[in-house]
Amino acid sequence: MSPRRAIRSFHRDALGDWYALLECGHHQHTRHNPPWTNRAWVESSFGRMAMLGTLLPCPHCVQLVAANPPGRQAS
Repeated sequence: MSPRRAIRSFHRDALGDWYALLECGHHQHTRHNPPWTNRAWVESSFGRMAMLGTLLPCPHCVQLVAANPPGRQAS
């Protein structure tokens, strides 16, 4: 399970899709792509503003944790 991180801001990628900048510094796409992903809130500035601070899973952080499990000494 990916650790959850707060949304700090929103930006668009080169294709125009929205992504969230998370508190950890990683990015997470927040596409509205029904029926698979229903995020209609991302389509309006009010919707995005209302989601600031909301927690999203960060798959990038889970990869870092898997590569450096707790208790493992850095070499």
